[in-house]
Amino acid sequence: ASAEEGFEIVRRRLFKDLTPEQARLRDAVVNAFSEMYAGASGEFPTDCKEAEYKRRMRAAYPIHPELFDRLFGDWSELERFQRTRGVLRLMAKVIYSLWMNEDPSLMIMPGTIPIADEDVASELTRYLDGAWTPVIETDVDGPNSLPFQLDRENAATFGKISAARRVARTIYFGSAPSQQAANKGLDDRHIKLGCVQPGERSPIFGDALRRLSDQAMYLYRDGTRYWYGLKATVTRLAQDRAASQRDDEIDEEIRKRLDAVKRSQGQFAAVHTAPRSPGDVPDEDTARLVVLGPEHAHDPKSDSGGARAFCELILAERSGGARRCRNMLVFLAADAAALADLRQAVRQWLAWSSIENDRETLGLDPFQVRQVEDRLREANETVDLRVVGTYQWVLNPTQSRDDPTGPVTWDVIRVSGSEPLAERVSKKLVAEESLIPAYSGMRLRLDIDRVPLWRGYHVSVSQLWEDFTQYLYL
Repeated sequence: ASAEEGFEIVRRRLFKDLTPEQARLRDAVVNAFSEMYAGASGEFPTDCKEAEYKRRMRAAYPIHPELFDRLFGDWSELERFQRTRGVLRLMAKVIYSLWMNEDPSLMIMPGTIPIADEDVASELTRYLDGAWTPVIETDVDGPNSLPFQLDRENAATFGKISAARRVARTIYFGSAPSQQAANKGLDDRHIKLGCVQPGERSPIFGDALRRLSDQAMYLYRDGTRYWYGLKATVTRLAQDRAASQRDDEIDEEIRKRLDAVKRSQGQFAAVHTAPRSPGDVPDEDTARLVVLGPEHAHDPKSDSGGARAFCELILAERSGGARRCRNMLVFLAADAAALADLRQAVRQWLAWSSIENDRETLGLDPFQVRQVEDRLREANETVDLRVVGTYQWVLNPTQSRDDPTGPVTWDVIRVSGSEPLAERVSKKLVAEESLIPAYSGMRLRLDIDRVPLWRGYHVSVSQLWEDFTQYLYL
């Protein structure tokens, strides 16, 4: 039987004919899939939005055409897999398992195949090398598998729709029978085609795919193509090395990354990154941004993390005595929650860097070398992005005009955007008039009268500027 005839054979042998009401519901499901593919064409293969694919979905219902394409294509190439009889045997076990477990899926897709089911797993592995069993148990499906752990750890996103397991099943189903093919595996669009249903957000599955790619022992990647293999990848080596990185090495790398902030200063005269003591911040009469190191983070919920205490220390002290130009300093601190993700990204970068340095002694083959280079580049980009996303809290010291001798208070402002950190901070502060790059004569006169800043009937420009650099209420 051809693939198209196979649709009809399986449907007739394993399902009753639809009643008129069931046919109407089938058409509603098919229309929902078609609308999803048409509305996000970049996420799925281009042929999915064509009328012919809609016709195929209607003919194959309740089995998705992508599942049939894999069965009558990749799996039928296996020597011991009987084209029609093998498909019927497998689908009978799949359908029985889904039915008994009351699976709510709109269609039977590669991502919904219950590979953890013993009968289904034995049917899939009987045509393959016996070494696939540990691959399935470790990286594909089952209570001890990585996808199951990811779904459980991310219950609010992955867990509700079993995103990681559905992605892993789809990749396994599309790559296990074609290990000797020149163009192995599935691209990311076909992976989403095999697991995303209407009403679900495809980026969630993209995130699950990324996490699997970062952590799975047997999952290979080449560009946008993914496949499972029988040999462990260098990913596990990277995980082991990441776990062994010392905390002080990680924070030191973050400090080095912060040096890049100095390249763009925005409206500030200078940017000082990761000072270890108040003496590292000069006492100058020009506006300066102080970017705190990772050891001084800010937690907006509990005001913990040490950021404010260290800012107060810098504000009070300088090298050799008390600080004078206190009104020239603004501080930027990392978000305590986001800092954990940044540190994890740095761990990964350090791990891949060490593998890159040791590639000759490790005896990596050309594919593994390319994989390490790709992962190292991706890890580097991830670290840079997370540095920008993590440093989001501006701590600006101030005092009340009504009580110039009162305690120092802190305006805590959250900043976001795509600009470099110093530009982002200065833009926000200028908008709120917490940082004033130019002062009009009229406003200056108002401040001089209100405070007052007069010395008798006059005040020198140098004295006026000294006042503005020192007093936080100005």
